Amino acid sequence: MQRIEHNGLLLAIIVNEAEFKGGMEFYGSEDAPLQFGSCVYNQGKVLQPHIHKVRGRALYHKTLECLYIIRGEILATFYSLSKKPINERVLKSGDCVMLYDGGHGFEVLENDTVFIEVKNGAYVSVEDDKEKF
Repeated sequence: MQRIEHNGLLLAIIVNEAEFKGGMEFYGSEDAPLQFGSCVYNQGKVLQPHIHKVRGRALYHKTLECLYIIRGEILATFYSLSKKPINERVLKSGDCVMLYDGGHGFEVLENDTVFIEVKNGAYVSVEDDKEKF
């Protein structure tokens, strides 16, 4: 797991599926507003049916994202809150990046690159959701 930080601010966490261990493991701290879990099980494992309880959670009034790279490569650039580039990483097949704070930009490096993006809340529009720079 790689943590991308700047001045004590967590910008992103990157985990590759090769790091997944057996069973269920969550990435991101317990108080993080965004986490993902990896599940590695053998045939026959039964996950008991369940309902998620209603409970208080801290609201985070900014969009958080998680990208999972299925195929291809993407150059991810991470920016400080003052919009200065801090770090770059090439994301490859099997990588998952959770984007917490600061800014980010992506350049697709291979044709037919495919990734899944998950975020909190519905996408409204570029004007309402993003400040481009």
